Amino acid sequence: MLFSKSFKTNLLLLSALGFGMGAIVPLPSDAISFPSSTPSSGAPPRTASGAPRRSGYCEPPQPRDLNGDGVIDKLTPMTAITPTNNTISSFDKNPTFFIYLPESPANTAVISVYEKLDGSPEKEVYFNDTLTVPRSIENGPRIAAYTLSDFALKPGRTYKWSFSLSCENEEHGLLQIATIGHVEGIISCQNGCSIESKVPDLNQLTDEEVMQTALSYAKQGFWDETVSLTAQLRQSNPEQWLELLDSQGLACFAEVPFSDESDVDFTIEDDPQCFVD
Repeated sequence: MLFSKSFKTNLLLLSALGFGMGAIVPLPSDAISFPSSTPSSGAPPRTASGAPRRSGYCEPPQPRDLNGDGVIDKLTPMTAITPTNNTISSFDKNPTFFIYLPESPANTAVISVYEKLDGSPEKEVYFNDTLTVPRSIENGPRIAAYTLSDFALKPGRTYKWSFSLSCENEEHGLLQIATIGHVEGIISCQNGCSIESKVPDLNQLTDEEVMQTALSYAKQGFWDETVSLTAQLRQSNPEQWLELLDSQGLACFAEVPFSDESDVDFTIEDDPQCFVD
């Protein structure tokens, strides 16, 4: 299970991602979908822009013919798994970010958080460049999850967050950095950061109860909690995961394995072809 039956994790990769796409279970009448939204003029795009930077010490995979038709196909860029408007609402002061990572040789991951202040420049309030880069992305694309366990959002505040992957190499005393990809988004903690809001103990819930809890969070607009819980159902009810992603234009990511699924045969040849137009 993604959260080992607990919602909190360390600020590293979420563990135990043993999610095979098993037998499809018919959708219940209440499928987990998230309220529709339109892209916000104040939020950045969900995808990384531009091609990964190449260097002698960092060679990201290049576009290739994926289906044998003689046409070179672009590869899916790094993408934040967020609502269409790229704005996350959470009641958890220590939120989790889900990010699609393309295959790459990256060795450095960084998360930054900036508080958005009315009429003033954004203020950096958090920086972490010691995140674990999942080794599984050396062999193919993955979805990774990072939790801000050592930084707490404040109620009613709005933040911009950013995540980047890069290759770092030190040569002759000089640090060289080649950026693989960079994504940003907006997040706020409107209703629960000032109180002890907690997700129910998942050890006490059946899959059906987890689904109903996720459905409740979706109806309230809490993306972070909805994704976290629905991801737990990927093995027993993959159609719910697909339905949630599809509601925000992310259905093409439904079969991408999570970062701890190192034994899954999912390579660059299985690139989901999302956001390549």
